[in-house]
Amino acid sequence: MKKRALRKEFFMEIRKSLPRFLSILFIVALGTAFYSGIQSSSPDMRYSGDAYFDAKELSDIQVTGTMGVTGDDVEALQNLKDIETAEGVCLKDVLTGEEGQRKVLRILSIPEKSNLVTIEEGEYPTKEDECLMDVQYAEHNGYQIGDTFRISEELEKDEDATLKSDTFTITGLCSSPLYISFSRGSTNVGNGEIAGFVYVPQETFTTDYYMQIYLKVKGAKELTAYTDAYDTTVAQAKEQVKSIEKERCTRRQEEIKDEAQEKVSDARKELADKKAEADHKLADAKKEIDDAKKKLKDGKKELADKEKELNDGKKELAEKEWELADAQQQITDGRIQLQSAENQLAEKESEFQKQKASAEEQISTGEKELANGLKSLQKNQKTFAQQKAAFEQQKQTYLDGVAQYEENLAQYENSKKQGVPEAMLTQAKAELDATKTQLDAAGAQITAGEKQLNDAQNQLDAAQKKLDENQAKIDQSKQQLKEGEAQLSAARSQLNEKKAQLNASQAQLDDGKRQIEDAKQKLEDGQKQIEDAKATIAKNEKKLAKGERKYEKKKAKAEKKIAKAEKKIDDAQKEVDDIKEPEWTVEDRSDLLEYTNYGDNAERMKSIGEVFPVLFFLVAALISLTTMTRMVEEERTQIGTMKALGYSKVDIAAKYLLYALFATVGGSVLGVLAGEKILPYIIIRSYGIMYLHMNTICIPYNMKFALIAAGAAIFCTMIATLEACIRELHAWPAVLMRPPAPKQGRRVWIEKIPFLWKHLSFTWKSTVRNLFRYKKRFFMTIIGIGGCMGLLLVGFGLRDSIMDVAILQYQDIQVYDGMIVLDADADQSGQDELKQELADDGSVEAFAEVSMKKVEFASADKKLDVYLMVVPDDVSIDEFVKFRSRTTKEAYELDDQGMILTEKAGKLLGVSVGDSVEMTGEHSGVKIPINRICENYMSHFAYMTENMYRKLYGEKPQYNSILYRVTDRDESSAEKAGERAMKCDAALSVTYTGNTKEQLDNMLTALDSVIGVLILSAGMLAFVVLYNLNNININERKRELATIKVLGFYDKEVSAYVYRENILLTILGSIFGIFLGILLHRFIIVTVEVDVCMFGRNISVFSYVISALITYGFSILVNGVMYFKLKKIDMVESLKSVE
Repeated sequence: MKKRALRKEFFMEIRKSLPRFLSILFIVALGTAFYSGIQSSSPDMRYSGDAYFDAKELSDIQVTGTMGVTGDDVEALQNLKDIETAEGVCLKDVLTGEEGQRKVLRILSIPEKSNLVTIEEGEYPTKEDECLMDVQYAEHNGYQIGDTFRISEELEKDEDATLKSDTFTITGLCSSPLYISFSRGSTNVGNGEIAGFVYVPQETFTTDYYMQIYLKVKGAKELTAYTDAYDTTVAQAKEQVKSIEKERCTRRQEEIKDEAQEKVSDARKELADKKAEADHKLADAKKEIDDAKKKLKDGKKELADKEKELNDGKKELAEKEWELADAQQQITDGRIQLQSAENQLAEKESEFQKQKASAEEQISTGEKELANGLKSLQKNQKTFAQQKAAFEQQKQTYLDGVAQYEENLAQYENSKKQGVPEAMLTQAKAELDATKTQLDAAGAQITAGEKQLNDAQNQLDAAQKKLDENQAKIDQSKQQLKEGEAQLSAARSQLNEKKAQLNASQAQLDDGKRQIEDAKQKLEDGQKQIEDAKATIAKNEKKLAKGERKYEKKKAKAEKKIAKAEKKIDDAQKEVDDIKEPEWTVEDRSDLLEYTNYGDNAERMKSIGEVFPVLFFLVAALISLTTMTRMVEEERTQIGTMKALGYSKVDIAAKYLLYALFATVGGSVLGVLAGEKILPYIIIRSYGIMYLHMNTICIPYNMKFALIAAGAAIFCTMIATLEACIRELHAWPAVLMRPPAPKQGRRVWIEKIPFLWKHLSFTWKSTVRNLFRYKKRFFMTIIGIGGCMGLLLVGFGLRDSIMDVAILQYQDIQVYDGMIVLDADADQSGQDELKQELADDGSVEAFAEVSMKKVEFASADKKLDVYLMVVPDDVSIDEFVKFRSRTTKEAYELDDQGMILTEKAGKLLGVSVGDSVEMTGEHSGVKIPINRICENYMSHFAYMTENMYRKLYGEKPQYNSILYRVTDRDESSAEKAGERAMKCDAALSVTYTGNTKEQLDNMLTALDSVIGVLILSAGMLAFVVLYNLNNININERKRELATIKVLGFYDKEVSAYVYRENILLTILGSIFGIFLGILLHRFIIVTVEVDVCMFGRNISVFSYVISALITYGFSILVNGVMYFKLKKIDMVESLKSVE
């Protein structure tokens, strides 16, 4: 009866306190889900990876031969006891794309047994020029099915071409288990980075050997990858593979030697045949040249004779040309003179004609005037004759009168003398005087008339003379005209005669010219023939010279070629003699970068699962045991009643233990069922960002983690419940049936600060006293809130520390963009060519030659592989690597005082500044002092100067790498510069920090998603914890809160009374959570780090703020929910007496 009543009471208790029951269930569910889910994520990732690798038949071992591997090698490996399948494949790294945008593709033959290709789209290729292309490469470069692309393999020129086609058609897009993430590996072709892969039929390759052999190990498929059992099984198989390596490599050496020796022998025979053939051809060529020389000599002699004859003819022609030229000159001068004479004659004729016209006009006028003058003269002469006759008659009359007068005078004188009367004399005198007067007058007239006659005669004589002169002038003019005409006519005749002579001479000259022109034409024809002959001879001489040069060149070339061939054959013979035994590189999956990275990611999840979920679970367990403890304490009255009714302690305790067990088991089952499916699925899907084609997800229930989580939850809760029950059951029923006495109020430490205490109001004083009065509740709340705040801060802090690694490493510390690895066989001139290429490259801002090699450092009993970089003394390494302290950010300089070691390397070796390490191997025993420990996050590095290296080891380091930095640190510019550098023979490979950073970012992005899950889970736990603690707080204080309600407090005042405590507790808890989070963050960071990587120790201000805001936000949300619970407190029920 009692048992049945107890069972009934048990189930009634669950229904009555369902919120409390569910809160315990959900807290336990959260804790177990998070713990088992995160812990299961690592093995589930391995299971999922293993399922994918098994489905794709990922090879367990890869064998690569330095001289290739043969079908016999494949068969020998197939026959090994632990080898299930062996398959040979061919591969070739080629360039594709336009100049300046070249990318490297790895072409592989399609395997049939291992590393099976998944066709994402399209179909398998069936022809030699068809292929499957890497789906990721195709998407990034715009290739589609049906497109074609060309590679750099020149089949026509390259006798050693390994592919039958250099142009391929894409028939499908594929993925491969060898390339499960973004990286495609490195190569010594192009820019040193493989951009994608292409699968082609085996027939596409021309080689009769393979480059690699894929091996599947018996029993390995049944084992899970990344486990010790799998590694052991594969290791055993590797040992078997290595056990036949010597034999197979020896046989391969013999095969290669035999083939090479046969080729050398064939080459010697072929060379002898070709040498004889070359000698015969050279002899024929020599004879042809000698015959040509003789013909050329005869031709030259004949040409010389003809040229002499031609020169004589030219000389004679020249003389005749000179004569003709003189004659022509004379004719020309004659013509000029004739023309001048003609011009003068013409001028004279013109002038003569003008003068003739004028003269004729004058003659005509003169003749007219002469005629008129003659007529006038004749008239005047007639008049003069008449006048002269009249004058003569008058003169005669006068003379007669004078004679009469003289006679009369004589008579008068005689009469006078005779005495004639005076009167008579007077009359006679008067008459004489009158006669004398008349005679004097007549004499004067006669004298005047005689004068006039003389004048007239003179005039007539003058006129006659003038007429005679005019007539003479006219006659003279006429004569002159006649003479001028005669002269002109004679001159014209003379000119015509000369003209005729000149024309005759010109005709003769023209005839001579024609003859000369004919002779000249003949000479020109002869000259042309000579020139043609000369040209022909010159051409033949050139041909002969060219033939001789060609002969000499061919001879020299043949001799050189023969010598070269002989040297090549000798070298080949020497190479054959020196052929070393080939080696096998036997690798397993751990040598596949992507496979290893996937395992590392799973390992990181394991590291996170070993710390973070444990803390998460502890907080959940703490809250669960607190809840159960409070429940037992709250129901002490019922415990007392049941004890008084006769129930045994075991029966009473069983009620609460079963209550805790049901809630815990229910929560554990729910948490395991949900956690081990949901969280691993989310995490694996998150890593799908990196592993795009790994779609296989295996999420089995891991009973180990389920039992650990459930067992720990049950144990913690049951122990706490049992302890609380035992503590209460020790008391008497009467004591238990009475409520516990309220704790005595005491002065709190704040009251000892009067200045502060006086300024607090009554409500705040009450709040402070309540907080410190219930110390257990105070500290449990602080721990609960602090734990949630700490978990949130750890989540955000992990994100800060991990996500900043790539930026810190490749933007702040290693500030170079690429590293070119030099070919060890390259000579100094090749290295100088590479340096000049970088110097001439406008995009390269700076470059430096360094020595970079992987060495092993030893300190005490610890050893570590480290990349040692030796820097030349004339190089400023600060341009490429920044040395600084992680904590103080103090910058360091590389000097001769000691080397600079990276922080994680120093930690793993257990050394610090002032200590020393030594390099193992040939340089062991030399202590290397550590001068500085510098900040670094990826890999392990040590830096020292060339001078220090010389001091330590007494030799100069071998510089084998070149660091370079491009302008603006552009990734594409760095790749183009690297591609240009790779064209130099001295460049072996190149790596880019941008690509490394991108790969790291991709990996950390997936991890960021996982951290997001952690943060979300921590937030959910924070909400549940806050809700549960507030719920417990209100349930414990129902009587107190009812009392202050009775005292007149309104609902808002009562809520504010509780809220003040909650706010203070949240603030104090978040402060505690900050310190707890910092410690947990540092612990988890150190725990989850792998050896080759160091995460940051930083937590950003944003993370502190966002964590606090989330905590405060949940607190406000919970307070809002509790408001309604506070309103529902029944004052009557709460204040009923329990006595």
